[in-house]
Amino acid sequence: MVGLQIPRPLALLRSLAIDPSYKNQGLGSQLTQQAEKYGDSLKLQALYLLTTTAEDFFAKRGYEKVLRKAIPNQIQDTAEFRSLCPVSAVCMVKFI
Repeated sequence: MVGLQIPRPLALLRSLAIDPSYKNQGLGSQLTQQAEKYGDSLKLQALYLLTTTAEDFFAKRGYEKVLRKAIPNQIQDTAEFRSLCPVSAVCMVKFI
């Protein structure tokens, strides 16, 4: 599963998760691509995310590490940024 929280013209990619019995079959990549295509269809400018475990996964798909303080306010104002993810989470962005 994957979700987007969309404070236009940006989005927060949230909750990419694969059942462990289906890992290493390319489903994470497929879901990420579908989220990106959907964002593109909405004419969004960028997808942001926070991760504690998947920095390499997203880096291989074109996401770049970004400083937390450089994140636009509409993304920083989401519950994910304010309280749900730890401050130690890596922030990443992909412009679409």
